[in-house]
Amino acid sequence: MPSVNKVFLMGNLGKDPEMIVSQKTGGRFVKMTLATTDSWLNKKGDRTEKTEWHDCIVFSERLCDLILEYCQKGTLIWLEGSIQYSDYVDQHGV
Repeated sequence: MPSVNKVFLMGNLGKDPEMIVSQKTGGRFVKMTLATTDSWLNKKGDRTEKTEWHDCIVFSERLCDLILEYCQKGTLIWLEGSIQYSDYVDQHGV
């Protein structure tokens, strides 16, 4: 059975985008933190908000250049891509 790994996010950057250069390949990519906020009226009629934070990485060098030139903390952006999870093990094995 076929499946789809596609995500659309629209939110504000939580800090300025950061360019990273890979030590292995020399390739460049941009790392960003994106905040998406959902709001609704609770049972009492008060507005309630919940913010989710997303760590995003862009690999397209041309798109990286555009992001670094035009985007900064607070910029509203729309991202389209796929979800990939990675594990990180620190020096203590955690």
